[in-house]
Amino acid sequence: MQNDTVIISSIDNLELATKIAHNLDVQLMKADLRIFSDGESKIRMDSVSNKKCIIVHSTYPVPDQRLMQLFMMIYKCNKDHAKHISALIPYMAYTRQDKAFIDGEVISGAPSLNIFSHPGLCVGIRV
Repeated sequence: MQNDTVIISSIDNLELATKIAHNLDVQLMKADLRIFSDGESKIRMDSVSNKKCIIVHSTYPVPDQRLMQLFMMIYKCNKDHAKHISALIPYMAYTRQDKAFIDGEVISGAPSLNIFSHPGLCVGIRV
């Protein structure tokens, strides 16, 4: 087992994350996800200090909520000084619109894709 690599997933993607961890012979870390009555999320994860992190997290269903959860997991890895952070996103919300059709219209995927282009973050998206 590679001790410096960890696959991180909440319960929603645990089956896929388990298969990946098994095939790569690396540790699987389950992120504890709670949803409050107002729809806000709370995530708790063990420390990933000096680890290579691969976050497996889909943005479906409830794309806005799921994107925020992903951002929170990335933030936690960054705060813990992970060696490397990768995100494997089986479904990436807001990727259907690639251009503005009406003057003033926001290209829906641009904001999250800009966030994912942050230096040091490697993102694999399967649409």
